[in-house]
Amino acid sequence: MFSTKHTLSILSVFAISAFAGSAFAEDVPGADGVKDVTFGGGKSYIKFVSTAPAEVIKGTSPDIKGQVKFNMDALEETTGELSVEVKTLDTGNKMRDRHLAGKDWLNAKKNPKITFTIEGLKNIKQTEATKKKTVYTATTVGKITVNGVAKATEAPVTITIGAGGGKIKVEPKFVVKLADHNVAGKKGAVGDKVGEKIDIEGLVYGKAK
Repeated sequence: MFSTKHTLSILSVFAISAFAGSAFAEDVPGADGVKDVTFGGGKSYIKFVSTAPAEVIKGTSPDIKGQVKFNMDALEETTGELSVEVKTLDTGNKMRDRHLAGKDWLNAKKNPKITFTIEGLKNIKQTEATKKKTVYTATTVGKITVNGVAKATEAPVTITIGAGGGKIKVEPKFVVKLADHNVAGKKGAVGDKVGEKIDIEGLVYGKAK
């Protein structure tokens, strides 16, 4: 026969195990299962800023798109990819845009896309919950590929999930160091006219299939 003390000890172990399991799985209220979400179109965009002593360059692209799987029962298991066509990057100066897409910079002919591969989420925090939506902040874990060179990275993101998980909005932020992706540009330009790092943020809308 088990003693009362022994029985309580066993129950404690089960309780701790159950708590540990729930602590590592972020369940989205009002939504279940894996949602295969297509992103892009509409009002989706990215914008980027290069800050250097000689010049501040700002640009945009409405072309960001991709496919992401969101596990509504374990949001940390989110995986997928977002990308943007290099030739759609617009700095407001057509000649500069051509240089940006050229072989000395992003080499769009050989490497037409900038991609971010999402391998998971961590540091997930629910910041808002209503009948219409649930909002989270998180850190994306994955790889960013620029100029054909992939680099492991982590980046903050805000995720807004509509009721039922049918519509999702993501707002990512990245910092890309040009040297990490073998982007050298014209001699002397990086660090003077073009920043050594580029700040990128986006607003991307998606719908589940």
